[in-house]
Amino acid sequence: MTTHTPDDALTRAARSLAASLADAADHLAAVLTCHELTDVVDLLAAAGNPAAGARWVHWHEGDPRCTGHTTHDITPAPATPTISSLYDAHGRYSPAPGTEYPYSVADIAYATARATGPDWTAEALPWGISATLHGPYTAHFTLLIDVEGDLCLTYDRAAADGWPDTPDLPPAAHAYAAGIYLPDATSTDDLDDLAQQLAAAVRAITGH
Repeated sequence: MTTHTPDDALTRAARSLAASLADAADHLAAVLTCHELTDVVDLLAAAGNPAAGARWVHWHEGDPRCTGHTTHDITPAPATPTISSLYDAHGRYSPAPGTEYPYSVADIAYATARATGPDWTAEALPWGISATLHGPYTAHFTLLIDVEGDLCLTYDRAAADGWPDTPDLPPAAHAYAAGIYLPDATSTDDLDDLAQQLAAAVRAITGH
């Protein structure tokens, strides 16, 4: 027997209401205030029927009392995961892809290349779980997660690059034998913030 949660029941009720409203725009939209119309089109968009919301806006704009309601109001906000969406029908924790970990290590590398400057590029390694970072130097960096779960930037020096022997690292970066790591970084941090921290470390290591 399938078990339905309160969230499931609410979703079904919202979709049922949205279905009943979808084709009523021609005789109901004009009598709504702009605020009321926003609520209706948001409901239709959340129920997966933004086209019906556009029809409501079309008929509403024929009302001379309308203060300039436009179709951009029907764009739904990104869905916030609910408890029921994180678990499958058997109660097992099973979040949708991208929910628990919104970006990969490769994504961090691409963002770091952008933050470091136009001479830098990144290349994802298989599965995106690590990546290389290349600049105008002989040596390159590798971004990875070590066995302790830390975000690390490893590298080997090349004498021709002329990097400083003792780089003045930013506070967020700690040195270790293979390179540097960010001990306070987590997978829920803002992607651009992580990129800026790594870019600062790269500039310190290279001296530029």
